[in-house]
Amino acid sequence: MERISGGCSLDFGDSVSAKASVETLRRSSRRRRGQQKRYAENFCVKDKEGIHSTPVTSIVSSPQNTMISWMHGTRFVSRRVRMSRQRFFTASSKTTLPSTLNCAKALIKQNEADSFQSILKTDVTTLQGIGPKHQEWLHQLRIQTVADLANYKFFHLAKAITVLAEQEEDDGRLDDAQMNIDKGVDKAYESQSFREIAKAPVSALQGLTDEAGEIFKHLGVKTVEELGRFKFCTWAVAMQTAAKFEK
Repeated sequence: MERISGGCSLDFGDSVSAKASVETLRRSSRRRRGQQKRYAENFCVKDKEGIHSTPVTSIVSSPQNTMISWMHGTRFVSRRVRMSRQRFFTASSKTTLPSTLNCAKALIKQNEADSFQSILKTDVTTLQGIGPKHQEWLHQLRIQTVADLANYKFFHLAKAITVLAEQEEDDGRLDDAQMNIDKGVDKAYESQSFREIAKAPVSALQGLTDEAGEIFKHLGVKTVEELGRFKFCTWAVAMQTAAKFEK
């Protein structure tokens, strides 16, 4: 009685031909195990460290597919399955999630869904906090739209003065220094420091009259520094910058 791989037992008697047949079957069994081992190495799922270390208990080979089952569970892995998974995760990584981007606190309700480019073209009342009276005062300053707020040159000048005032040192100007903003301020303020100009009334800026200064007071702006921090202009500038990166 001879036992062959796979649990089969064959009785060939004692003849020489029977023993030769048994030896042939054993060699065939060894070749099959060698092929199965190579299949395991070629098709086993790989992780970052290399071939998966989970022991393989059975391998089923066929012309169509090669599958591997592990000792724990009934998970099967094949080349076809792995390719399918790869396509799935590649597609999932490219899926665009719903955007949560918004600036609802700065806009009235009916314009919250608009693009930045379209918002810039709307009236200043699109911004939260600008009512009919504020609209009238801004129109007197020739500010009609959100884009006008973003491009308001006196805001940009006042902002520059405000920012630079924070970097100024007492007696820090050198004798041969040439920097100045003479074209942006009235004659009386040309020799003053950034800090002093920031605390001056908005009429200190060249081109803004005392009448304009009174209008700004209605808007809660009295000094150059307050104009440089004017929130409606700040919002409009941010939206204008964001619009440049909008599809």
